[in-house]
Amino acid sequence: WGDTNGGDGATQPRRRGIRSEPKRERKDTRTSTMASAEVVWGCVRNNSSFLRKGVNGTQFAAEPGNLTHRNSFKCSGLANSKTIDIKEGEDGLVVTKKTGPANKPKQATSSTKVPCRGSLTIKEATKQTAGYRGDLKKAARIRASAICKSLRVKKANRTK
Repeated sequence: WGDTNGGDGATQPRRRGIRSEPKRERKDTRTSTMASAEVVWGCVRNNSSFLRKGVNGTQFAAEPGNLTHRNSFKCSGLANSKTIDIKEGEDGLVVTKKTGPANKPKQATSSTKVPCRGSLTIKEATKQTAGYRGDLKKAARIRASAICKSLRVKKANRTK
């Protein structure tokens, strides 16, 4: 029925659900930091599910965030903390950037829709890339123009 207080022999009834001290909040002691980009690249360089090996020893990567699809540290979407991906969308292009922490993938990306309107699309894709990663500006321009070119509808040839 009761608890003893400090060994003095006095017993008091136990009250359920009431604490004598305020509940302390627990701090999460686990760290959620990722490894450095160089360490990740060392692990992923030759062993990746996205790796595609071609003729004469050429290596390509099909990972998201890799604009050129080359298997290199500069272009890697897995190893770099800042990546840009340009894909085909419903009405044009979708430019996706890696913005947040790597341990929360859903919150870590932001997407922007860019309609295909010729040179305006290429300028917009370059503008999205320039302030974020200037070294991929040319690759983004080439990728955007290739996707817009593939989305064009060919006119039917008229016969006389």
